[in-house]
Amino acid sequence: MGPNTLSLIGQKIPENAQFPPAIDTIEKGLSAIDVAYHMKHRGGEIGHYEYKAQGLGKAAMVCASPYPCDFDRGIITAMARRFAPKSESARVVHDDSKPCRRHGDESCTYTVTW
Repeated sequence: MGPNTLSLIGQKIPENAQFPPAIDTIEKGLSAIDVAYHMKHRGGEIGHYEYKAQGLGKAAMVCASPYPCDFDRGIITAMARRFAPKSESARVVHDDSKPCRRHGDESCTYTVTW
């Protein structure tokens, strides 16, 4: 399975999910990934999805999950696009300057801009 396929599968995860009305901004949407992840997974150390604000229109998502990098990128992309301001388009890029699970590290970092 290639990286684009994994990303597309990841994008389907939040596509039809119901979110509380209070989740109405990209910041809240990205922060909600970790909450939803822990609600759907039980037992053992399952990792996390950590939202870090980086200034106006920019954030980092640090993902330490057992899933492939491209799957996580898909989830983050779908959430960013779903909750980005209507006048903005969201972009998600793997931060190659940070550790990566593909190389045996514990997490990957994605830069989200809108």
